[in-house]
Amino acid sequence: MLICTMIPKERNHRNPEIIAGIFALLTGISVVATLLSRIEFLSHFSSLQDDIEYMNENLVLLKLNSIIWFISALFLTLSASALIVAFHPHEPMLAFLQGFFLVLASAMFCMSGIKGFTIIDLMGHYLEPDLKVAEAIRLSVFSLSREKEIFATASYALIGLSFLMIGLFALVTRKISIVTGIIGMATGISLPLFSSLIPKSIFASVGIAVACILFFILSYRLLFMGLTKKEKPKHID
Repeated sequence: MLICTMIPKERNHRNPEIIAGIFALLTGISVVATLLSRIEFLSHFSSLQDDIEYMNENLVLLKLNSIIWFISALFLTLSASALIVAFHPHEPMLAFLQGFFLVLASAMFCMSGIKGFTIIDLMGHYLEPDLKVAEAIRLSVFSLSREKEIFATASYALIGLSFLMIGLFALVTRKISIVTGIIGMATGISLPLFSSLIPKSIFASVGIAVACILFFILSYRLLFMGLTKKEKPKHID
């Protein structure tokens, strides 16, 4: 009878952590999807005709990528809220900070998606015989694609800062493994640094990949283990 009464209490206690774990998993999957569907549209060295043909051939992929950015933004917002609720009883300040950075990252994801749909809308006005209009569209799309990359870079940097807070949470509270905390802090420092200074480098790509993996690690911890600190067994003399 006592066991039966304890099970609902345990579930109620773990509900915020389980919900946070689910959203962390969905966020990790969606961020990976943004990376896999991400495309480079224009370059300084390609011709007008090459750029227009390339854009027309990849409009479907761009539309898919833009939709994924909005989905990722939604999951980031939900994940931020759920993580704040799960972390708040243990360390309120770090809980709010990690949520704050994730919400900002969500806003950057939305802006990147908006820029993608703006490019698609511009391409709908392209008329092949009118070279002046084509060149104006090309320049506008080039500018929009650069802005889209800036928002994407900012979003990854903000995710890194969020993991810096989660890493600090792990080291301060010991509710998450110290190894995860150290990796989170290293990612939180390196990802904003490399994403802002050398966004096209292998280091920035590795940092983003590690951030995605950390979403999955955090999800596993929250879903199956929770944030309860393991107690050392007491030795009976």
